[in-house]
Amino acid sequence: MGAERRRAPRFRIDQMFELSIGREHGVRCQAVDLSEVGLYCRTETLLDPGTRVFVLIGLGDSADSQKIRCEGVVVRSAPTDQGFEAGIGFSDLSAASRAKLADFLSRHGG
Repeated sequence: MGAERRRAPRFRIDQMFELSIGREHGVRCQAVDLSEVGLYCRTETLLDPGTRVFVLIGLGDSADSQKIRCEGVVVRSAPTDQGFEAGIGFSDLSAASRAKLADFLSRHGG
């Protein structure tokens, strides 16, 4: 078995969200797991590695859930039987969004 290469622990999440490419083209995604440094998702749209994206994701399932907004970069992408999967690394996460994310992960991830 290979050595673990992840920089931060990943936590399962089942959350729909939308990302934008060039802040104009909206892509619906299903988040699968989340960490302090990025997320893994499924989508029907191929996201080429190296593509800069804008992420807006709600943390939680209530109407008043915390939202984080950040820029990211697609670090990997692959086809699946149902569409595509992609890994997105956060590249520009504000201090406020970073705090919301850390709080969410500490409460829901362990």
